[in-house]
Amino acid sequence: MNHHQTYRFWRSTAQCLLGGIAVALVTFVCLRLDVSITTAALLYLIVVVLASLTGSFVLSAVVSIIAILCLDYFFTEPRFTIDLTLQQPLNLVALVTFLGTALVITSLMAKVRKSFEALREQARLLDLTHDTIFVRDMNDVITYWNRGAEELYGWTREEAIGKVTHQLLQTIFPAPLEQINEELLRTDRWEGELVHTKGDGTQVTVASRWSLQRDDHARPGAILETNNDITERKRAEEERRYNTRLLRTITDNASSMLFMVDAADRGTFVNPAMEQITGYQAQELIGQVVHDKIHHTYPDGRPYPLSECSLAEAVRMRKAVRGEDFFVRKDGTFFPVRYWASPVFRDNVTVGTVIEVQDLTESKAAEEEVRKQAELLSLAHDAIIVRNPESRIIFWNQGAENTYGWTAEEAIGRVTQELLQTRFPVSREAVDVALRERGEWEGELTHITRKGAAIAVTSRQSLRRDERGAAVAILEINRDITERKQAEEALRAAQAELAHVARVMTVGELTASIAHEVNQPLSGMVLNANASLRWLAGATPNLDEAREALSRIIRDGNRASDVIAKIRALLRKTDMEKERLDMNDAIREVVALAQGEMRRTRVALRAELEGDLPRVLGDRVQLQQVILNLVMNGIEAMSAVTDRSRDLLIRSCQHESDKVLVAVQDSGMGLDSKNMERIFDAFYTTKAQGMGMGLAISRSIVENHGGRLWAVPNDGPGATFQFTLHVDSNHERESIA
Repeated sequence: MNHHQTYRFWRSTAQCLLGGIAVALVTFVCLRLDVSITTAALLYLIVVVLASLTGSFVLSAVVSIIAILCLDYFFTEPRFTIDLTLQQPLNLVALVTFLGTALVITSLMAKVRKSFEALREQARLLDLTHDTIFVRDMNDVITYWNRGAEELYGWTREEAIGKVTHQLLQTIFPAPLEQINEELLRTDRWEGELVHTKGDGTQVTVASRWSLQRDDHARPGAILETNNDITERKRAEEERRYNTRLLRTITDNASSMLFMVDAADRGTFVNPAMEQITGYQAQELIGQVVHDKIHHTYPDGRPYPLSECSLAEAVRMRKAVRGEDFFVRKDGTFFPVRYWASPVFRDNVTVGTVIEVQDLTESKAAEEEVRKQAELLSLAHDAIIVRNPESRIIFWNQGAENTYGWTAEEAIGRVTQELLQTRFPVSREAVDVALRERGEWEGELTHITRKGAAIAVTSRQSLRRDERGAAVAILEINRDITERKQAEEALRAAQAELAHVARVMTVGELTASIAHEVNQPLSGMVLNANASLRWLAGATPNLDEAREALSRIIRDGNRASDVIAKIRALLRKTDMEKERLDMNDAIREVVALAQGEMRRTRVALRAELEGDLPRVLGDRVQLQQVILNLVMNGIEAMSAVTDRSRDLLIRSCQHESDKVLVAVQDSGMGLDSKNMERIFDAFYTTKAQGMGMGLAISRSIVENHGGRLWAVPNDGPGATFQFTLHVDSNHERESIA
């Protein structure tokens, strides 16, 4: 006997024992109350019914027999005897009633249990599905809620059952609920899409199927609702619809021809530009071999078989191809095109080709027009080059051959920047941006000729566009300025040499003052050295006094060294080196150098230097030479003044918004208005011993710095010489002590 059978045996035994106890209890109560036989029979019947509810007929039969025996023994006259012949009518009726009732009830319970087991199995199976399934009554109150509904909506079975469906889920219907219910009552089913709100507040879209359940009298009893979450599918469908609309908009508005063919070159899609340019309608190309319509003949009239078609190479080679060719319109005219063909794969098998074709009729015409214009300039000495938007040369004139050394046959088709190894003054991207935005660019370039020589050229480039505004060509005119640049460099070198000579001469004029400035600290050093010897030679050396004297020697030595350093800096011969310069510092250094000369000539100096002066970009030595020349001229202009003080004012300030002004004002004899401009000419001088080069060199230096030097007469005696320089474009204002 296995475990299950043992379990059933002991369960039946226990049930029989409980049934016997129940009969005994009823018997005891009836005897105590001395009830009639009919009442006792009714109470025994109740016990039999209760036993039958267990579903076991054997138990019910056993209880029925025990009950009949008790009824016969305790309540049937003569009492306390058992009549097994069942001759008493009541006993027979009781037996039949008990057994009949047990049979009927146990049969019904078996059916109920079987139905319950079937329903439980169905519910278990419904819990296994991923769909949400719930049952609601005709008042929309939930009576069943499966596990799929718990997972999708977030409410447990206990939380959902008893709630009104559409209030719990905040259902959004595709049509009025009354209309949906009418269809459900009419057809017993409804399908559609609903929007539900989950427990966390997010919304989901579901495909919902409603099934109306009716009872045996065809009355509506419940609604079975099955929902499938299609939120992601709806999003994907919306994304696909958006992409389809976007792609359609792009293809419909593209100026280029776009079409697709299958592996046999039969058209599957053409855009409006294809119809407009070729003259064919879409229905004339879709399903037909497109090559036979628009690509069937060479321009010279020879047949163009599909096997030789350059577009078909995308399928044969399984990779994208591009190039230029000629297509044929419906009216038989040829037109030049540039094409891009890309194969389409499915399961690694080529199933067709996507082709974009650009009509080059206008571009070729524009290129030809530019080429004709350039040919008119072929006799020019300048190098004239025409290149397409990809920078490939399409025209190269005789001037370009003479300038660079390559013939037109060698240059045409090459990329300009690669052939000439172009060095730009700015980035290549900046030049391209200027051409796109302004249509032109001008500047200096460095090119390498065929012989490897580097040449400088002034380049003027102009972008040409077609009627639609598309770039078609760039006209480039280059002029060799190598010799001019060399001459300018030689001139700058000569000017620098001349400026150096002028500095030497200016310093030469300060020889006496400089000697005095150097002699003073040297004399002090000698005196302090002798004093130190005396302090140390005494019987008791005075170290404190000696130490103080040595400190004065160091101070005077540094002072003499500073004078020599300023002179050396002014006299050094170097190329122009521009730096961010504080003009106030430059003025102070010049004033320190000329201080001795001003004391010697009894000139009173006043400096009005504006604080927080913007920096300029310049060569310190050259600009200090200009200031020193103006200071020395002012001192000399006052040498003959005896009836008033000799005042020299040096002033600096910001001029306008982007310049710095430096002015030197004297109180001398002034300037003749007729000679106001001549004083800046080379070799013009009003001095008996002058060469007439100082002011000319000073103006040249200032102009090389992008500035201006001029002179104006004062309202009173004397004149003012002043110059301006541009503020450094990268300047950040600083606090200057």
